[in-house]
Amino acid sequence: MTVTITKPNVNIREKLAELDRPVGNAGSAMLRAETVEEQRNLIGAGRRNILINGGFTVSQRGDFTSAQTLGTGFTYYTDRWKTYAFNNDLGYVQHKLDQVLPDGSTVNTLRVTSGVANLKAPLVQMIEDHKALWGREFTTSFWYRSTSDMNWNLWNGTSQEHFDLPNTQGEWVKYQKSFKFKENGAYARVEFYSYSPAFHTDTYFEVANVQLELGSVATPFEQRSYGEELALCQRYFCVMPNAIFGIATSTTAVLYTYHLPVTMRTTPAVSLTSTNQRQGDMVSVGIFLTNASVSNNAYTNNEVAAFQVTGSPNPSSFTPYRTYLYEGVSTHPAQVHLSAEL
Repeated sequence: MTVTITKPNVNIREKLAELDRPVGNAGSAMLRAETVEEQRNLIGAGRRNILINGGFTVSQRGDFTSAQTLGTGFTYYTDRWKTYAFNNDLGYVQHKLDQVLPDGSTVNTLRVTSGVANLKAPLVQMIEDHKALWGREFTTSFWYRSTSDMNWNLWNGTSQEHFDLPNTQGEWVKYQKSFKFKENGAYARVEFYSYSPAFHTDTYFEVANVQLELGSVATPFEQRSYGEELALCQRYFCVMPNAIFGIATSTTAVLYTYHLPVTMRTTPAVSLTSTNQRQGDMVSVGIFLTNASVSNNAYTNNEVAAFQVTGSPNPSSFTPYRTYLYEGVSTHPAQVHLSAEL
């Protein structure tokens, strides 16, 4: 029996012409992608940046545009970014606004500066859903400048993806690197740090437009609106505004409830920024509170905060069951901070 096999004609000229198409690295990556998900990741469809506030647009905790002295324990400054100085070394952090990059874009930055000869200070963001990163390929990209060698890590508590960043002599440099995240670890955190070698006096590193995304290609920095970035930050931290009503539970305490602007990651811890605060008495005059403290009520959860502010009232005591208004003034400015940070 005779079997006849036929196949379509091949135009050799067309096939050779295809080899000369200028697809570039990004185009080649798209052609190699095996699934639609891979292609979506490569072109940046949907939300791309895993990091929050990578453009340093949100700073709920205050204005850090003047250099702030670093503490000896991790402290958050601009939202989602924390740092500290090892071994009581003297260091500073500064939120710099409207800095111009070599590509002409105007950005906010965060700078860490050494005030001693051996500062070791990491700049860290914790990533919440760290197990979703296990075994996957990622690309990090950011602008940075420094006056000393420094490092970048993606640290999981057990091992790390580690990259050396050279001294740029104070000039802005765009950096990008692809890697595969290890399949283990108790957490994930991105960190810039000056640990080895440590910084010398008056040396610094400064970063902008920090991005971490799925895939092997660095896409342009994801520009989110301020409102969207703020909502993402408020999952971890928010500030209760003035003009929240509460009820006096005794002559020295008022219980407040505050519906949180977003559902927070977990039940937030509550703190005051000052021991001096003012309560507005709806019947007569305002009452100033000194030696103020705050504590969560059992009803607090990740959607509603219920907490009690206690202190020494002046010029009169609170009247139990009377309504009071939370008022911050310059002499008694205490704000309520609610934190569900990692």
